[in-house]
Amino acid sequence: MVNAWFTSSEHEADGSINSSLVSVTRESNFAPDGTMHIVESRGSDLDQHGRVTKPADEPGAPTTVNESFESNDPGPGFADELSTDPQRLRQQLDARQDPETCAGTPASCLVIDTIDLFHSYVVRPELAAALWRTLASEPEVTYLGEVNDRLNRPADAFVVPGLDQTTQLLIFLDPETGLYLGDEEILIEPSEAFEFEPPAVLSFSALVEARRVPATSNRAPQ
Repeated sequence: MVNAWFTSSEHEADGSINSSLVSVTRESNFAPDGTMHIVESRGSDLDQHGRVTKPADEPGAPTTVNESFESNDPGPGFADELSTDPQRLRQQLDARQDPETCAGTPASCLVIDTIDLFHSYVVRPELAAALWRTLASEPEVTYLGEVNDRLNRPADAFVVPGLDQTTQLLIFLDPETGLYLGDEEILIEPSEAFEFEPPAVLSFSALVEARRVPATSNRAPQ
């Protein structure tokens, strides 16, 4: 299960952009046949000042997604097949990246791949350790220090440049177990894509739970 806020931007008739943060609680279940089942509940939006834009009782404020589909991700066993050797692991992750998108931003793509792994799979501790050793080899990864994450859990924070010059990516790890706790994307320079003035949080997520369940269970473990 992941708790998250994502930026939603709409183009208005006058040409302006209306940006807000959308709250999401998402549970996903990756079945052995490659089917992904997602149950998603959404709260009211926030504006750039962090205030609710619509009362929860207005029509259309909270919505729920409950659907199954064939996932574009590798099968549910993908994370178990990844190497725990940092060099080999980096090769496996690089093979799945878009060379054009990741050109000049290897650390950003590596962090994004790492976040995607933890959001979609149950990552074993040995693989998590290999991921952090791989990240540690990137000179653009900077340790920010000890913080509390969005769920008020103690965390070690790291930052890398985003895919463009306007953003930075933060990733939070459990200081005791080394497991992923969450991430944030921060706007640090003005961007035509958003109404927000920098610095501003564009999105954040906090991993609540990731575990394996029987294939017949209807409960989503991610």
